Amino acid sequence: MDRPQTSSLSIRLEKLKRSRLGQAAVRLSVRLGLNKAIRHVLFQATSRVLADNPVCLDQIEDGLLRIRITNLCNAQCRYCGLRSWSKEEQQRSMEPKWFYEYCRPLYEKLKIVLITGGDAFVARESFNYMKFLSENYPQVTVMTESNGQAFSERFQELACQNLFITHFSLNASCPEVFQKGCWAGKPGETAYLKALDNLWTYKALLESRGLDVFGPSVSMVINKDTAHDVIDFIKLALKLNARCASFFFDYTESDMAGSSFGQPETSRPALKTLMELERVLARRFFIYFRLWLPFAEAAPLQEEVEATPLAELQEKHREVLDLARDRSMSEELRQRNEIRAQRGKKVILFEEAWTPTIRMIEVCGKQVCFAPWKEIDLYPNGRLDFCGWYKETLNLRDFIENDSVDWSRILNSPEFRTIRNNIWNYCFDGCQTCCPMNNCTSPVIPIHKYGFDRIEAGA
Repeated sequence: MDRPQTSSLSIRLEKLKRSRLGQAAVRLSVRLGLNKAIRHVLFQATSRVLADNPVCLDQIEDGLLRIRITNLCNAQCRYCGLRSWSKEEQQRSMEPKWFYEYCRPLYEKLKIVLITGGDAFVARESFNYMKFLSENYPQVTVMTESNGQAFSERFQELACQNLFITHFSLNASCPEVFQKGCWAGKPGETAYLKALDNLWTYKALLESRGLDVFGPSVSMVINKDTAHDVIDFIKLALKLNARCASFFFDYTESDMAGSSFGQPETSRPALKTLMELERVLARRFFIYFRLWLPFAEAAPLQEEVEATPLAELQEKHREVLDLARDRSMSEELRQRNEIRAQRGKKVILFEEAWTPTIRMIEVCGKQVCFAPWKEIDLYPNGRLDFCGWYKETLNLRDFIENDSVDWSRILNSPEFRTIRNNIWNYCFDGCQTCCPMNNCTSPVIPIHKYGFDRIEAGA
């Protein structure tokens, strides 16, 4: 596919921002407190060109706000990127005023507020903030990401009452695999058992309220020490009545911008197994694994899986299929949305239910990445992006005036308008190449190609 030409103005703007002069100007502006003036000079011309372009404008209606409420975490995952940060950043939590007051103008527009970390449940204000959202903005669905250790009974009750979308990085089917393949140091087995116990307790609580379709999603990082555990992890997910299971290949083992696995002898069989199970479980249970994947690895394995008769795969994975035999993704979503409507919540669309941030929407007649138009990603240090998979863009502190924030200035800032224009024209210069939304580098594997498409077309 030929890449359409990006506007020459946008290209010149990006070059200026990346140039030594542009970077020096920004650094100087921060030191001297002249950031607004510098931004005005840098983007004055671009603003005039893009201001009336409907492709570049948005107000995040029915969008998603990702609040990274803290960088603190109670886990010791050996592949955690946060551990490479400074001690100051690892311990930083977001100023409560930001999400209680500064983000207030957004809440009436949003569909989902995703609270994450670090760990979503260890921040001092986590419970109060989740309660605040649930009581004041009941139409919004709260989504949480956690390792599960701090998912105590009071959080379980709050999540159950308010129909949270919960996700837990469980990472193994048993404590032995968790200790060997995930945890750096001891006692990993104790941490795993605590998290798993919380999930079983939450499952029982949901079932007692007739809300079993609101089971959590779970995820696992695949590396040389956990690759053999893929099938057992999916079995555990199904026994927990999980909404879906996500898998991420360990980025410390592979160059995710490259073309092959660093540990192919373990990663390739695991990937093929996931593709087989994806086909066997189509329409019953969603398996998500096409993020941070060396894309050249996928195509030949997918051909092998597609060439295998379905009956053969069903027999091979009979035990997994039996556990999911009565499951239906579409029916479970229908039930969840029926209950959401009774509670005054906005309906969650099909793709939102399983990949709320990595998906496509239509903008001005073209299918594009959801994030630049419908997502805000806020960090404890003030970093403000539309997506964590994009290079650093803005900072909330630059937009605080008279102790308030005008979000229209952020949502339609020259930076965001320029990025939208570029991405709409298939220019992904700031995107990480391993993200499947970057369809100039991964045209064979859009996020929905083998999972969602099978639901309508059959296995």
